[in-house]
Amino acid sequence: MIVNQTLQEIMQLNFLPVMVIVFLFIFIRINDPYEHNITLLFSNTLVILLLLIVSDNLDYVCYNNEALPKELHVVAAVFGYNLRIGCLVSLIHIVHRYDQTSRKQVCIMCAPMVLNFLVTLTPFFSHLMFWYDEDNVMRRGPLSLVPHYVCLLYSIALIYYAIRLLKRHSRRDEGIIIITSVAFMLLATAVEMIFRLRGVLMGMIAIATTFYYLYVHIAYFRQDVLTGTLNRASFHADIKKYGDSYITALISIDLNDLKMINDSQGHDAGDRALIEVVSVINAHLLPKCELYRVGGDEFFVICINTEETQVRQMVDCIDDAMKQSRYTWACGVGIWQQGMTFSEVYKDADKKMYRKKTEMKKIQAHLT
Repeated sequence: MIVNQTLQEIMQLNFLPVMVIVFLFIFIRINDPYEHNITLLFSNTLVILLLLIVSDNLDYVCYNNEALPKELHVVAAVFGYNLRIGCLVSLIHIVHRYDQTSRKQVCIMCAPMVLNFLVTLTPFFSHLMFWYDEDNVMRRGPLSLVPHYVCLLYSIALIYYAIRLLKRHSRRDEGIIIITSVAFMLLATAVEMIFRLRGVLMGMIAIATTFYYLYVHIAYFRQDVLTGTLNRASFHADIKKYGDSYITALISIDLNDLKMINDSQGHDAGDRALIEVVSVINAHLLPKCELYRVGGDEFFVICINTEETQVRQMVDCIDDAMKQSRYTWACGVGIWQQGMTFSEVYKDADKKMYRKKTEMKKIQAHLT
């Protein structure tokens, strides 16, 4: 009777989160050919989440069955402590999917997780963290709160990175989703502790991960596949979204001699040229400016609430950096003046870019 009741409670607690994870896993596997890197990132998170559900349920079974060895109970608890942190670290890794991280940064990020793992090993040979007495009751030692502090630390780190995303217009919505998810996960943790419930946090993590994936999935198709910049559709959508109320400048950009590179060195060389130029531009973009690829070698930058002097300084920095690269560019800056329409600013920036391109060709012809 007790066994049937335990199984019934396990099914009740885990049916919904497990089904959410299974359906999400099927969905991301279907999309794997289109977004393989994203599939890998979220597949890792889902595997960790499934293992966490298994460890939590094993812990629950051990708690309700004194006949099972206490060592099994300890193993379940240790896995649970570490897998919770693994979920948070996996989410942080997803947030950083576009960033270049050094080995030092990776070590710093993983240090609390490694420390937690070492601390959670102590129940196997000491009472420093926790142990189970003869009545199967958990007793806590002086290090019992270490996993909670580490979880809180990673939660704060997630919120910090999300706040940084809020400053980048192309990823602002992602920042809002992350902050909301972390807030609800902390609320779910509080509900479990106050009302002594199980399964609330697991359900919340499964739902939050699903919504996060759906956002990343949609955002993926707003980007240019080759360069990682926002694409032409995103350019026109953001023009409509921000309009003349927020946009202060448009920058028209064209990579010089791409056709010649493609014809003489092959299209792979042309692709590398585009990727390198985008990397140079992105390295010097202001936080409120976004780069879009609107054609083969044609790009636009939208500047949101950015002063003209800042825009000019940014263009000068990019120009200096481009001179250090193997490629050249031409650009034109259109400043949004009162009473101007998008079409007028767009044409102004484009006109200035082509004028610059013509001047560069004349100089090059004169030198040769």
